[in-house]
This record gives sequence, C-alpha cells and structure tokens, in this order.
Amino acid sequence: MINFPKPYPDELLYSILARARVRFCEVSPKRLIDLAMGTRTAISTINLPSRLNALSETNSLTLPSSEQLTYNNTLFPLYAPFMPENRRLQCLSLLKGKSYGAVHLCSGYACSRIPKLHHLRCCPKCYSEQWNTLGEPYWMRVHQISGIDYCPIHQTKLVLAQPYHSVSKRHEYIPLSILSINHENVSTTPVLDCFHWLEKQIVALLEQAPEVSASYEQWTAFYHELICEVEMDKGYYVNYSRVKSAVLKAWPFDWLCAMNLVPSDSESCWLHCITRKHRKSFSYLEHLVLIYAIKGEPASIVQVLDWVQSIKKAVNRTYQSCPHSGKELRIYKLNWLRLVKTFGTKIARASGGGAIYAWLYRHDRDWLLKINLRYKHPIPVVNNRVNWRQRDIQLVRELTKIRDFYLLDIEGERRSQKWYLSQLDRGTSVENYFKKLPLTSEFLHRYSEDVSDYQIRRITNTLVNERNEKIARWVLLRKSGLSDERMTSLTAEFLKNLLSTCQSNSPYFGENKHRIYDDKN
Repeated sequence: MINFPKPYPDELLYSILARARVRFCEVSPKRLIDLAMGTRTAISTINLPSRLNALSETNSLTLPSSEQLTYNNTLFPLYAPFMPENRRLQCLSLLKGKSYGAVHLCSGYACSRIPKLHHLRCCPKCYSEQWNTLGEPYWMRVHQISGIDYCPIHQTKLVLAQPYHSVSKRHEYIPLSILSINHENVSTTPVLDCFHWLEKQIVALLEQAPEVSASYEQWTAFYHELICEVEMDKGYYVNYSRVKSAVLKAWPFDWLCAMNLVPSDSESCWLHCITRKHRKSFSYLEHLVLIYAIKGEPASIVQVLDWVQSIKKAVNRTYQSCPHSGKELRIYKLNWLRLVKTFGTKIARASGGGAIYAWLYRHDRDWLLKINLRYKHPIPVVNNRVNWRQRDIQLVRELTKIRDFYLLDIEGERRSQKWYLSQLDRGTSVENYFKKLPLTSEFLHRYSEDVSDYQIRRITNTLVNERNEKIARWVLLRKSGLSDERMTSLTAEFLKNLLSTCQSNSPYFGENKHRIYDDKN
C-alpha cells in the first residue's frame, strides 16, 4: 500500500501526483505512474484523467473513491451538468478505467469551440500564501480553466508557469514547487463585473455534488421559458437579433473573439443552435455567456440547474393511425416496397416516393419504419473539398525537411511516427487519413525509428561523447539509459559485434580500437 499525499482543497489530481513525485524522490516519471496506477503508459492529463479506480485502490488509505476524485480533483464538474444523464454515466465509467482518450470525445472536450490551454497556470499571490501556510505550493483547479484569466481570490493575472502539451513530457507530472514564480510587486487588476460573475459561477460548478443531469428536452424548454420571460421572443420563436445584441453588449468583443464565441447570423452559429431545439451538448462557457447576457448579475448557475431539473419531461404520445381500407393500404405498401428495394430509403423518397412515404407514415407508421430499417442503403459521400494528392506531396516535402534538419543530430528523443507528426502543424489530422496519403504513409514507414534504431543511436551518441576514454560495457549501457533486460535482440547483436570489433585488430578504430571492453571478461 502506497501512502500518497492527501489532496488540498480545489487541487488538481495532476498536482497530487506531482507532489507525490517530490515526496517519493522519483526521478523517472514512468516509475511514478507505475507505482500510482500499475501502468507505464498513462498520460499526464490536466482536465479528465482516467484510471481513477486503480489510483484509488492503490492509495486507499489517503485518497478518496474514484467518484470523489472525479468531482473534487478534476474538471469533470464543468461538463457533467450540461450533458445527458446516459452520457454522464458513460464518462464516469471511462474515467474509472483505461479510456484511451475516449472520455475527451464523449464529454465534448475534444470538439469544443472553446480554446484549449497549453500551459499550467498559477496565481503569484496564491503561490506565496501556499508556501507560507502549507510549506509547498500546488496546482489549483480554478486556475486551469479556459475563460478565466484572473485569480478569483486575489484578482491578479494568472501566470503561464509550465507548458504541459509536450510529446517529450507527456508522462511527466511537474510539481509547482520546483518552479520559480515572481510574487513580488504583484498589483491587483480591476476586473469587469461580467468576469467577476463568471468566476463565481465556475467556482460554484466545481463545488457541485454529483447529481442527475438534465436532458436535451429540458434545456430546450428552459431557454424557451427564459427568453419569453425577458420578452426576447417573437411569438413562439426567438428574436435572434435581440439575443445577439444582448450577448455583444454584456461581454467584451475581444474576449468573445479569444473564446471563439462571437455570435454571427449564420444558421450554424452556436447562439442560433443553443436557442433552438437542443440536439447536442453545449460547453459551460456557452451556457454562462448566454445566461448572463439575458439575466444579468442576479443569475446563478446553481439556481439555473435547479430550474432546468424542475421542468417536467414531455410524455410520449401514443400513435394512432388514420382510418384506411385494406385494399388501399396494400397498394401503397407494394408501391413503396418496389421503390425502397430499388433505391433505398432516402433516395426512394427523393425519386417520386415522397407522397407514398407521407401517406404510409400517417396510416401505418410502424410497418413503414420497420421496412425502411430493413432496406436502408448507405449513401456514399464523396468529399472533394481537399486535393489529397497535392496535400500528400506537400506533407512529404515538409517531412523531408524535418528529416534533413535532424539527420546529423544523434541526440534527442526517438524519431518515431508520432514524433514526425508532432513536428507538423496538422499532424493529428494526418494520422486519420493515411489511406488517402500513400506517399506520407510510405515516408513514415521508411524513416521512422523503431526501438532498436533508437537504442543503437543512443549507444552511438555515448561513444561520441566518450571518444578519448576507455569505457566498460556496463558503463556504456548505463550512460545510454539501457540495460540487458530492455535491449532488443538487434541492439544486443550490434553491441556484441561492436565489442568483438574493438577487441580485434580492425583498422577502423585506429588508436581507440580497445576503448570498449567487456567487464565480464
């Protein structure tokens, strides 16, 4: 049983593991996650970390349950109230085990319009107070949220302390205590009322206890009631121009641009979608921006969530078909069967079967839906927006420049396929379209380093640095960060041939031909 440090109030789970790294004097980040979660592949995530069950069970004496960790030490409470209940439960299940990034897709974080933070942030005054009162600083949850640029406690500008979206440090937990933050002569900046309100609501969301989430239907009814209450409606519809003007008036335009929340007249604009029938979830920032624009300072997100939960869900109406004769129904069914077998459901409606479909929908909907599901044909979608041939050639040119730039550099991390893609501006999207990018795929297959290549390069780098010294085999392995257990068969064969060559009279090593020796002999 491993006793991890107990969490502080409003502390990130990332910070708990970072402080544990200092307590245990763990230099290797993979050794730390192996101790904490029983794996060496977990990635240090700020917002939605997974494997919480393993972490809680390993450290049951000091850490709470996985659900308490989720709501008290992650950013999940910001997303939970605004997604359907089945999605919330699915995310909680993913957070308990190995999610492989699925929780970021399921919660809507990955495709959200809200910009992602690429640095850990802290408040200089909080940093100083934590040193004085606790003896160590820690990363606070409320400082790592998009939309908040000032500390809710001291109203000071948050400082970018440490980048964490780095390929080379994706497993590493960086403690705040090893960073130097200048907390002297820090002045308090006056903050607008809208940002004061936003900070209070986000803190209230983080403090929310686990509860059942509202449905799309309830959120739709809530915004309809809210807009009618402030008289921004136009009959049964929304007066969009008034809602848009209210948003632009309540929030600074520069901040809306930075958050990608500037409302437009486009039908696909987020403000259009959130005031209509909800067919998807919206982020915490989109909800808060609209609620403040309509209600103003007195609005409270806790009261809003209670209001939404109090809205009764509509009762499913029982279906009653229109009266018809059996002969007429058989004729329509035969005609629709003939069309749907030939064209499929969707094309059959567009090929002169719209009237037949409408008649059957009114008179025998159950049969119609059953037949449509049986004869549903996939419609091929051809996306011609991208010239994949041109993009393939362009990507290979960029990758070639990267390869040539590092060609003579024998130091550095492993140049794997992931590494090459991380050097590109759009590397994450390239990985999903290898079938359309044959040249890029072939380049990566040919020039990406495997584990053996990387180990051999590390040995070579050590030999170059120790050029004029005799070096034992075990010292060579240690300085290369290798061991007999972790070496691949190809690396072991390379090292064996290297030792035999050094001990022979080969002219290729010159005066230094005996500088590598096997300590076992």
